[in-house]
Amino acid sequence: MAGWQVFLIAFFAIVLVWSVAWALVSSEPPSGPTVADIIARLNREREE
Repeated sequence: MAGWQVFLIAFFAIVLVWSVAWALVSSEPPSGPTVADIIARLNREREE
């Protein structure tokens, strides 16, 4: 039963690292992009 818990923890870790990496790449303040902002930005780029 621990399989989905491991996946959940790994998923949140990836999201956290992705948010930090995106903030660094965008040179925005650390309080900058949230996960919602990142998703919105990716969706916008995909539509163009």
